[in-house]
Amino acid sequence: MDRFVAFRRWRLLLAALATVACTECAAGPGAISSRDIDAGVAFDALVVAPSPGLDASSRAEVSVAGDTDALLGSAPMPDSPVGAASDSSSVTPTEIDASSDGSAPGTSVLGGLPCQAELCEGFEGVALGSPPNPALWTSAPKIIVDGLHPALGTKQSMHLPAVGAGGGFATEMTKIPGGGKTFYGRFFFWFDRLPLEKPGSLYHWTMVSPKGGGMDLRIGGHVERDGLNWVRFNPGGMGGETGLSDLTAVMDAKQWYCMEFFFDTPNNESRIWLNGQERPVLHWKDSVPGWQFPPGGITSISFGFVEYQGAATPFELFIDEIALDSKRIGCAAPLPPPPSDPSTLKPPAAGQGNGVACGGAMCAAGQKCGTDQTHGSFQPKCVASNAAYPAASALISCDGPEDCPGQACCIESLSQISGCQASCAGGTFAQLCHTQGDCAAGQMCCPTKVPPQTGIRYSVCQVGPC
Repeated sequence: MDRFVAFRRWRLLLAALATVACTECAAGPGAISSRDIDAGVAFDALVVAPSPGLDASSRAEVSVAGDTDALLGSAPMPDSPVGAASDSSSVTPTEIDASSDGSAPGTSVLGGLPCQAELCEGFEGVALGSPPNPALWTSAPKIIVDGLHPALGTKQSMHLPAVGAGGGFATEMTKIPGGGKTFYGRFFFWFDRLPLEKPGSLYHWTMVSPKGGGMDLRIGGHVERDGLNWVRFNPGGMGGETGLSDLTAVMDAKQWYCMEFFFDTPNNESRIWLNGQERPVLHWKDSVPGWQFPPGGITSISFGFVEYQGAATPFELFIDEIALDSKRIGCAAPLPPPPSDPSTLKPPAAGQGNGVACGGAMCAAGQKCGTDQTHGSFQPKCVASNAAYPAASALISCDGPEDCPGQACCIESLSQISGCQASCAGGTFAQLCHTQGDCAAGQMCCPTKVPPQTGIRYSVCQVGPC
């Protein structure tokens, strides 16, 4: 329950393993810029089956709002992001017993029951040490199926070997449901290794790459200066990129996670779930002006792992139990409760309390601290309590009981919105506090573990030691 977010700095120009030149692009929606390049590594066949219509001119990608992680000279489609720093609240891994052994409806996938999804892949039908089924997947070299870390009680999974910079994907182009326009996906993943060192700026990575119409709607994450590994949705194309970051969706090594996603490209919408829990800050619905998903849909979808900066100690990943369907597939575990409705949280009355900390400053009583997560700056800002603020933002209008006399100051741990209400009990709410005296008997007032360099730190009441 000690989840909260705050953000950090403009990033420095990265010039890692290659000398890269990029000219300043013409300004469009979101001010395209060539700064902060993820210098690329030529990896053998990074994406073997590119989306139709992409050519070598698509390789150099620069970013919205002057914040880029470009991989240049390695792939027909740009592979780059924008991001922020994270709360260290780890997502609890899903523990399920299930199995799969094929790539067609009717094969065993979940708990021994027949798979009803339109595409099911458990990597059980190929010889150990071989690439994924070539009848379904076009795979980069070095990707193999082995038995080192199978998910859900099965025997085999797809192994993405240790990599610093570079990597590769297994790509599917023929069985995407809904004509690639409206569909759900589900897969399990296991980080066997994460970098031991903390990056100078960031390590950005991608593990799902749905492409179409000149865009790459990447799902992956960042490891930043605090060493935490969190989820980012990162559309790229149109000469740049943008995205949404969930700094509370932190993933550790040596455990399985279940990720689900949904795309409705004609309506410019996507959603992401982690271990059955939807992540509201990753819900894209017309989230960035000027960015429209390809109306014609997704024409290829790739699963694998690519990292762009070149970690000194590498990542290593396993993927299993991939499924695509026209309806939500789920993780075969009891679903957690949905996020609590943050609209029940009310801002303090004007002038009530002593304000909230916000990026090293203090907002006046009656203001809220907002943090826009849609671009690359991620700077906290004090705004009026009734001011509109971009979607996918932390909105903190109280940080302790002094702001809510007679009520509790609550934060909804997934949407990262705080306010006053009668009780924080139940659902995904947590009570914000300054000292243990602010909490109920048997609870501790514990810091949220937000990295100090972000300039915001809050505490929440929780049962047990901090």
